[in-house]
Formats: sequence, structure tokens, C-alpha cells
Amino acid sequence: TLLFLMELGFDQPMIKKMHKDSMATAKKLEHMRSLESRTIRDNDLRRRITLAKYLFSAVNPKVVAFLVSIHVDPDVFADRVLTSQEKIIQFFKSMPTSYCLVQLTLYRDMQRTRKIQPNDLNDIVSLSIAIPYSDVVVTERMWQTAIIQTKIHELRPTIILSSAKELAPILELR
Repeated sequence: TLLFLMELGFDQPMIKKMHKDSMATAKKLEHMRSLESRTIRDNDLRRRITLAKYLFSAVNPKVVAFLVSIHVDPDVFADRVLTSQEKIIQFFKSMPTSYCLVQLTLYRDMQRTRKIQPNDLNDIVSLSIAIPYSDVVVTERMWQTAIIQTKIHELRPTIILSSAKELAPILELR
């Protein structure tokens, strides 16, 4: 990362600005989380609403555009694939990066006693890519707990570790 920053010419003032922007984003997210937690107290309902919002705002437009581009009626697709909560979740799990992104974001937002950290977005995006496509992922203990509790590591058999020291026995087996 340092080499990348140096190659792009990021200097100390630029890095400070980026950090300041990250802090401001974390504050905004904290405010949004606070508002949402006051209006939706039931965690299961919050999970369903979060999944639905993401599906309708981020996934649905792209799926509809794709279906139209291949001359498939989106209503026919919806009538076959999106007929129950279970089928909708299964469809969403077929897009593992998006599914991981939503689950990790939701997990973070449900940790009300933990303030949102500026680097959370980097962690969530990186893990959302790594988990479905890696055999082993090493991450912070908090994210390891999140991954195991949400069972997203089961989308594909991915081993989740909280320390690089835990890698040695796994690498010896391979």
C-alpha cells in the first residue's frame, strides 16, 4: 500500500485529507445507524429490510437491464426465481460478493456499542471479495466473529483466521 501511495504521488497533506474524509464518512454512517436503530428495533426485521433495500436499489436495476438485453421478460424471471423469501435469499447468495457486503455491513451496524471505524468500509469491501473466492482469509478477530456468526464463510468452504500465525498448520496440509 505504501509503495502504491508513493507511486501515485500521495503526500502527507493528501493522506491527511483522505483520513479526514474517512472520519467524516464514519460520522455520517454512525448518525444513519443511530436513526435506523431507533426506528427498527427488531434485528430480524432490520436484516430483512436491509437485504430488501440492497436488492431493490443495487441488484434489481442491473438484473432487469441484463434480462432486457438478452430479451428475457423480467416478470417471468421474477415469477420463477423470486417467489418466496427462501428463493430470494438463495438468489442473493448466488452473488456472493454482494451477499457478503450486505451481511458484513449489517453485522457492523448491529454492533451498537462499537463505533463505526473509518477503515470499516475497506475491511468490508476487501472481505466481501476475499471470502467467496479464497481458501483461507486472515482478518481481525471482530471480522472473524462477524463472518462466522453470519455464516458467510459457508457460501464456499473458506477458513477464517484471526492471525497469520494460524496459517502454518494449514499451509503444511496443502
